[in-house]
Amino acid sequence: MLPARTICFGVAAAALSSAAGLLGLEVVVRAAFAKETDTALLRARPQPASVVPFVRRIPHPELLYDLKPDFRVIGWNGARVETDASGCCRVVPGRPADDGPGTRIAILGDSSPFPWKLPAEDGYAERLRPLLSKRGPVAIRSYAVPGYNSQQNRVVLREKALPWRPDLIVLHYDHNDSEPVDDSRTGFMAPEYGDNALHSMLVKLVLRRLRASASVRTTIVAPGDGRPERLLHGYRYEGPQFEQHMREMKTIADLAAAAKVPVVVFLWNPWLTPHADPDKDPFYALLHKPVAERLRGMGFRVVDSYGLYQDYMRRERRSDLRFLWADAEDAHPNAAGHRLIANHLAGEVLRTLAARP
Repeated sequence: MLPARTICFGVAAAALSSAAGLLGLEVVVRAAFAKETDTALLRARPQPASVVPFVRRIPHPELLYDLKPDFRVIGWNGARVETDASGCCRVVPGRPADDGPGTRIAILGDSSPFPWKLPAEDGYAERLRPLLSKRGPVAIRSYAVPGYNSQQNRVVLREKALPWRPDLIVLHYDHNDSEPVDDSRTGFMAPEYGDNALHSMLVKLVLRRLRASASVRTTIVAPGDGRPERLLHGYRYEGPQFEQHMREMKTIADLAAAAKVPVVVFLWNPWLTPHADPDKDPFYALLHKPVAERLRGMGFRVVDSYGLYQDYMRRERRSDLRFLWADAEDAHPNAAGHRLIANHLAGEVLRTLAARP
């Protein structure tokens, strides 16, 4: 049996070795993982552009998340994000959700009509207001939520938009609407999350990684039928998930038709480049043309951005649509992009309203 002094010495040596190892790990974490652990760097990161702190998880099996009700936050470049008391929609700061007299327009969609990185008043929902007011009083509500797909739009239509009794619906169609439902956006962590009394970046990294692993995205995927998914630039145009998406769109059309509410679909794509012959452009041949035909067959009024953007790029002598992007890396519409969309949509919306019985 070893003497007590030898045992104590061994324990102390092991403790010192462990401490040295932990200290070494602490140094490595501070050097290599500062972007994940340094509170100042995390605060400086443009958080709202990469996560969505204004949504919450909900126990709805199809929506998974929605907007936090009565919420206010300073977002991108000082743009304020406010939601109404019920959480149905984003509102212009200081103004409740529109419920006034006149023609009611409901807008469905994702981050673009939200609008992403912009004040609410710069989005095309608000830009439509003065254009449609020429016909008389108008009330506009945007039920858009970042990340929503066709399944979630169908639920919002049934449970939120139609009960408001709109006269017309504008549905923003993004080619990524066929993506599975995703609640990863609810995993927002404040920059201070993981700060500890030991001031240890190692401990903070472990805590943040554990929190992230607990927020692993949850998806709802339609069962496959053995056919492959075919994608163009990341957008589905054939396959089981795409067909499930088309079934969701047909259900949206049927719900609106049963309520006798016309739907104008804006078919959006910020990745287009100039093409003299659309049929030789894969975006048009594989996505825009067949999707527009199927949507019209379902009963939607379709406004396709393809011709609009081709004409605009030709007129402005541009090689792409980046001048309408939120920034150099973000293809969401900027204020000019939203004005262009509103001007393009207004005519079809007014014609559709005029044709109502």
